Amino acid sequence: MGDLWRRTRQVTTLTEDHVQTILLGYDDTPSARAALDRAAELTRALGAKLVVTSVAPVLISVGRSSGLIDVCDPPARHAEALRHARAYLRERGIEAEYVNAIGDRASRIVDIAKLHNADLIIVGSRGSSLRRRLTRESISESVVHKARCAVLVVRTSNTSANGAAGGNELIERGGGAEPERIAA
Repeated sequence: MGDLWRRTRQVTTLTEDHVQTILLGYDDTPSARAALDRAAELTRALGAKLVVTSVAPVLISVGRSSGLIDVCDPPARHAEALRHARAYLRERGIEAEYVNAIGDRASRIVDIAKLHNADLIIVGSRGSSLRRRLTRESISESVVHKARCAVLVVRTSNTSANGAAGGNELIERGGGAEPERIAA
């Protein structure tokens, strides 16, 4: 409980007020499942409202159209991910709202957070591979830079952002040119 209180206290300090709404970006990957677990803990500890979203990506967005659906990562897979999240949270007695979306993942997560007046966004991160760093495909990093609220990045890779072995968490407050980083 002491460890959870330490993390909860940091989040509360970062948002300068109690966290009333948490948005979780979820896709049923190992890092997203770790983020789901953390969202459940914080929702219960803070008495917050939880909104869970899963965003199916588009390949190319043309004009006002949403673009082509990625057949390797279709909307049906994201609907199934939300069903998994619902079952997990229901087992723990946690109520949530679920939003299935299509589009640029980071942008849609941030848009949905704004729509629900989220005080905290929680996303998982697999760590940055060389390919992801070169192509700038990190959804969690993009969310941190686009969000106007605090972002909790739950890392599950073997190497953390600072090179330490094992998983860790990072709370980042978006909204500025350079996000504020605090290890949780």
